This record gives sequence, C-alpha cells and structure tokens, in this order.
Amino acid sequence: MTKESIPNLLLISSPQTSKNDNLPLTDLLAVEDFRNIVQQFDRALRLPEYGSLHPDRQIATVVYSVAAHTAFVNGLTSRVEPGLLDSTKHRFGLRFMGHSIGEMAALIEAGVCDIQTMAWMLNEREKITEAPLRSGLRLMAAVVGIDTASFEQNMDSLEAYVGEIAKVHLANLNTPRQVVVAVEVFKGEAEPVLARLATGLSALSPRAQLIRLKAQNAFHSAAMKGEEGLYMRAISPFLDRKHFKDPPEGVIYSPMLPGWIDTRGEAVDVTQHILTRRVQFTKAAKEAQRIPDLVGIVTADFIDITPDLMRRNIGNGIPIWNIKNQATLEQAIEGTSEKILQQAA
Repeated sequence: MTKESIPNLLLISSPQTSKNDNLPLTDLLAVEDFRNIVQQFDRALRLPEYGSLHPDRQIATVVYSVAAHTAFVNGLTSRVEPGLLDSTKHRFGLRFMGHSIGEMAALIEAGVCDIQTMAWMLNEREKITEAPLRSGLRLMAAVVGIDTASFEQNMDSLEAYVGEIAKVHLANLNTPRQVVVAVEVFKGEAEPVLARLATGLSALSPRAQLIRLKAQNAFHSAAMKGEEGLYMRAISPFLDRKHFKDPPEGVIYSPMLPGWIDTRGEAVDVTQHILTRRVQFTKAAKEAQRIPDLVGIVTADFIDITPDLMRRNIGNGIPIWNIKNQATLEQAIEGTSEKILQQAA
C-alpha cells in the first residue's frame, strides 16, 4: 500500500449552535484525551474547570470538536497501529473541515494554530459580537424545504416583503434544500419581520419553512462589517508566523473561501473574515466526496446538526460516525479501524 493510496478520514467540526445545556455534563470528560484538551482551553481563558464547554460560550463547540477528534484519533491510532511513535507513518490520512466557527477548530486540529492563540481570538470574537454595534435587532433563521438556487435568484423579491424595516442576507448554503439567512431588524420586533418573511417564502415555495435559530447576531453577512473591523484589529498581533503555521497542502477545506487552505495567508484570511463570509457547505460536501480513498467521515456534534447536514448533501454512500458520548466515540474508533484494516489487507 503506497502513501498515495492510504485510506483517508475526514474530520468535520461543528457550528456554534451545536450544543445544549447538557454539553458540560458529557461523559467524554472521563476520557483522558478529551479532558486534557478541554482543560487546555480552560487554562487559556482562565476559566473554572470545564468552563470552556459552557453552552453560553461561543467557543464551546470548538472545544468539543477539538477534544472529541483528539480522543478519536488517539484511540484509532492505538487500535490500528499500537506502539507506533512516528505519526508520519500512519496507515491512514486525515483531512479537516468545519462549519462556520468549526473552521477554527479545523485549523487547530491540522496544526496551523495552537489552542491558546485560537482560544484568545475566539474569546475576542465573543466579546465583540455578543450585542450588535448599531441599534436594532439581529437574528438568524433557517429556510427549509426550498430549492437553494431558486432562493438565491429570488432574494430581491423576498426582501420586498420586509420593506424598509429589515434587511435579509443569505448567510449559509447548507444543503440543496436548506439555507440560513441573517436578518437585520431596523424597526420594531422580530416576530412581525419573520411573519413577513414567511409570507414571502410561501410565495416562492408553499412547502418552505422558516425556523428561527438561537444565534444572537447576523453572522456570515455584511451586517457584521463593523464588528469584523473591531475583531480584525484585536487579533492582528496574532496573525504572524509565530502563531499561524503553513498548512499541509490539500488537508484543510474551507467552506468560507471556499476551497482548500494551502497557504498560511489563506488560513489567516479565513480567520479574519469569519464574521462576514458566507458558509458554502453544500459545495464543501461535494468536494469531500472527491477526497481520494475516503473511507469515512467523523463529526463531533453534540446534537447531530453536522452529520445530518452531510447526509442531506451526500446521502449514505460514505459512512458517517458522530461522536457525542463515550459509546459513539468507541463506535467511531471501531468502525473506522475496520475500514482501514480492510483496505490495508
């Protein structure tokens, strides 16, 4: 088996909303590799034990993704190549991807940025974005059951339903039948604006549904330009070669570029524009299917959002394991080790 033909695994990190109140109670904290990563984030942010997993913190899903994937990779290595000290001689290759803030987890996992640096930058992101800079409300909503291409083409007509009281931005292209919009409400409350948007959606597609998300700002849209400026100034001292390494070629895919992050400059660019750049996850899922010798996808999503999006994009042709507790961690290790050893035989 040549290096070029080794089986590959894709690790996908979760978006900001993939959490609930039970996240800090996960039984994965009993797994040493998982717990060690969480504690590194805790120390970086000077938080009480497991405070970085608190569901009110934006960084919680990054912490969870990095910790779960670390426990998985270490467990898999012990299973398929016990005693191996040289990590460059693995029987398997790793590729990385993230949805929204999950891209920052992917940069950590691929060795481009360390935990302490990324934790500090994401903490600044949280402080800057917890409340909108300008007056008015901001929110995000999923649009389910509508053709994505048709939705893009009809954005202008949809905005006509909210008139001058709101601005609607296309934020995420998640699946061929689901998008996420970021909404700025200039006058009044959110509910009347959402009602008008729902009316407009019904005109485009009778089956379309509008579901408000928990995000408290209009992420991945031009509405965040002011916050992005503050964020970029805050993190600028940490964007040098000391804190951002050159990425391995063809190993990290960014749905926000979109494309493979093959230079340090591209990694820095994605980090700088995480607040305003659109998430093109459907395109990313298609690119994932082109990874040579891809034998499986491993997600780390406490409430199953990420694996569900992947299945809606690629079907069931590629196995997907989602880590959300000790039992599913073991299932991921067992399932992927079988695939790797089968291909190696």
